Amino acid sequence: MVFFFGFFFYILIVSWLVYKVPLINQGRNYRKDQFFIISTLGILLLLSCLRDISVGNDTSSYFDLFYYYGDLLYTSDVSSEGELWRDSRESGYRTLNYLVLRFTDNYQFFLSVVACFSYFVAIRFIRKYSSNVGLSCVLFFLMFYGAYTNLFRQVLAMSIVLLAFDWLNREKYLLFGIAVLFAAFLFHKTVLVSLLLIPMAMFRGRKLLFGIVGLFIVALVALGKIPAFASLLGITSSYMDKTSGISILFSAIVNIAFFLTFLYLRQGEKDMEQKEAITRLNPRVAGNLISWTPYVCLLISVVAFAVPVATRFELYFRFFYLILFPEMLRRSNVSESNKRFVINMLIFTLLVYIAGIISYRPEWVTEYNYRFFWETNNDFEL
Repeated sequence: MVFFFGFFFYILIVSWLVYKVPLINQGRNYRKDQFFIISTLGILLLLSCLRDISVGNDTSSYFDLFYYYGDLLYTSDVSSEGELWRDSRESGYRTLNYLVLRFTDNYQFFLSVVACFSYFVAIRFIRKYSSNVGLSCVLFFLMFYGAYTNLFRQVLAMSIVLLAFDWLNREKYLLFGIAVLFAAFLFHKTVLVSLLLIPMAMFRGRKLLFGIVGLFIVALVALGKIPAFASLLGITSSYMDKTSGISILFSAIVNIAFFLTFLYLRQGEKDMEQKEAITRLNPRVAGNLISWTPYVCLLISVVAFAVPVATRFELYFRFFYLILFPEMLRRSNVSESNKRFVINMLIFTLLVYIAGIISYRPEWVTEYNYRFFWETNNDFEL
């Protein structure tokens, strides 16, 4: 809890020192944006590289996997099911392990390679497409620090999607689709759900369309077809057997908060196609994604109450809030005081969400119990 609130207030202090205006008024400024990113996401990247394997629930699991691929793990201690799971990981992730092992068997170096690639892609995405870099960095810490500490393969897959967003933004949908298939083959099959971004970017969401999609999702749940769909994407049965709990509820509250926020801000939405662009974000694509993303995330929460594994798909849509929320603030005709209130309430909701999980389920979020790798004298002996 100390690390979480300490770093959060550190970001706010740096934000004020750099921009000298509230979050809502922090527009684009190349030098200020660059310094702020280095001072915030750059520090998170450094911490990610220097963390102990106890930081993040999945870090130790990928530690075992790394040494298994290097034939440095005692296979007699691994069950046949465990060997099958390790050997069935996506080819790109296995290849990445083998490439690093050609140079060193130091797991800390491997952690650094994954962190550097993932963070550099995220930073590039924010700098290129966000109209408010300061706000985007705050949201990144509150929403994705945990994912970037735990979900190695999913984050690597999503990083390819973020790079391929250049094509989606230029309405080159075929190239974007090929990139998504490539990411699924290399790192994680769940990224295939990102193909939905193509129709979301092409067509503006309408009430009738929302109703049809909603009924379709409800029908899938009612007919018990969601498990079959998840199985098609490579989700194992162990995930399907999990029951919904407090994390599903907290996640649903966050999605409801974003949904209501976007619904409110879209009152009197400006036509940004007639305005001067301040980022490289395609106004038409952005408008279409804004109309769909909160609704899709909300539908995922509904499905998750019946099939908790659905929350594994949220990452691929929620990440776009980092550029869509600042863009929505820029488009909205709502008064500045109301926008400031909306930002404060949304950040408060995210704070309560994370603080609640840390308090009630600390074993789920070990990434907030930070320690450096040298603090435990971890010499990676097995």
